[in-house]
Amino acid sequence: MYEWRFAIPNYIHNSRKSIVMFNLLTIYAVSGSITMRIIFLLLLLSGTVYGQDTLRFQEQQRAINQKGMAVLGSWAIGNMAVGFAGASRQQGVAGYRSQMNGIFNVVNLGLALPAFIKATRPLVLKPQTQAINSNIHLEKVLLFNAGFDFAYIATGFYLQERGRNATINANQLKGYGQSLIVQGAFLLAFDATMHYVHTRNRKRVGNWHNL
Repeated sequence: MYEWRFAIPNYIHNSRKSIVMFNLLTIYAVSGSITMRIIFLLLLLSGTVYGQDTLRFQEQQRAINQKGMAVLGSWAIGNMAVGFAGASRQQGVAGYRSQMNGIFNVVNLGLALPAFIKATRPLVLKPQTQAINSNIHLEKVLLFNAGFDFAYIATGFYLQERGRNATINANQLKGYGQSLIVQGAFLLAFDATMHYVHTRNRKRVGNWHNL
């Protein structure tokens, strides 16, 4: 289902390109003008570069997602292993911090694993407008996620402050607060880096499409 969803639009897109190329070849064949033939060759060359840019952009887009999800997944697995192990051995603030590190990254792994699998599937070339719009949507999602990252950090500081003045569950509040600060800081750096790399990749080929 994944490939068919994009194969049909690509078939239509490629068919339109074939019609355009047929018309250009007809013009070239019937034209005796050197000027017209030069124009045709320039159009043909620009179309080739145009297609190469589209393919390179989407290949790089997929590679960025693969590497990013591999980093996020590795972070999640490491935190879960160390966190749950530490929670069973440690006491007090350290134990609660390890516990939250493990719990928090169950969600991270649940997000990273399906996204990584999707990014490793064979590339089905999209029409260039669709590919760029998809990239812009991803950039917006990453910025939206960064807002949550700040919220995690702020919540962590809030829990720590509450823990200093609490008489009940003080260690839990402090440990959970410390964990949220670390996890939020990592995710903020991750989302900011992914946004920068995806935006840079799009702008490299942005000169052939007016956004």
